[in-house]
Amino acid sequence: MPHAKAQASLELLLVLAAFISVLALILPRVESVREGVLASVQAGEEQAELARIAHAAAEAYLLGDGNVRELRMHALAGKTLSISDGMISAAGSAGGVNFTESGAFCARRCALALPASGGRVLVSCCSPQGVEFTASTATP
Repeated sequence: MPHAKAQASLELLLVLAAFISVLALILPRVESVREGVLASVQAGEEQAELARIAHAAAEAYLLGDGNVRELRMHALAGKTLSISDGMISAAGSAGGVNFTESGAFCARRCALALPASGGRVLVSCCSPQGVEFTASTATP
């Protein structure tokens, strides 16, 4: 009987070692897939925020003088936006991708640095050059 118990223990150890070996091969791939999914989600959130800014700018511009839109930013925090007539872009976003959104608005060419800890973008109309953009830290 002791011989059978020893053999069963050895077989269990071999099966366990094989399982751990397979797990060691699979886990790095799972982590790589996880990182890819997270980067895709981040990229989607950045593109959505950029689209919200372009839409708010078009809306404020079309409604005219005195119209203001305030947007809270999270995904684009710490990024610099390039703005010109009808175009907003964010370079070096998730995965090194450059995003661009267009809208029906006029604005002077400028760069807008967003705060690193999130913040807000104030879109206001109208100056002689069109819509104005202002970035600031979010207030509670």
